[in-house]
Amino acid sequence: MLHPNKTEPQRYRVWDREMNIQRYFPLTKVGKQAAYELDSKVSAAKNAKILISQLGINKLFAQNGSVIGLKRKYRIRKDRASYECFCLYACGKQTEFVINSQNFENAFNKSVNWLLDKHGIAATFEIKQMFRKAKRFYWNSVKPNH
Repeated sequence: MLHPNKTEPQRYRVWDREMNIQRYFPLTKVGKQAAYELDSKVSAAKNAKILISQLGINKLFAQNGSVIGLKRKYRIRKDRASYECFCLYACGKQTEFVINSQNFENAFNKSVNWLLDKHGIAATFEIKQMFRKAKRFYWNSVKPNH
């Protein structure tokens, strides 16, 4: 809080790199009080940001509405048949659900269930609704035209 050092302070400083805040206050009783008030507001805002990031819906969905950790890819193999799949990555684990052997709806639902299971999130009404909206991002095939 004391700036530039504790032995010879010239002012109070409130600095937080994550919230991108750096403010200076005079070395008076009013300045000290204002610095402590701003520091408590910054701490509350950081705690709110942490809590928001830990919500299940924010762990699963990006800002544009797509699902984090879910991609639709076409795998070309030299010695095996090529296939289209959903590639999933969550909590340090990854897997694939092949679309060719089952219809799109079943593969997408299995992918959703896998993601929910790995994150340990319950499927609430809002989350199910967001998955229905996110389905449009993965509907089109990515199979090459050659």
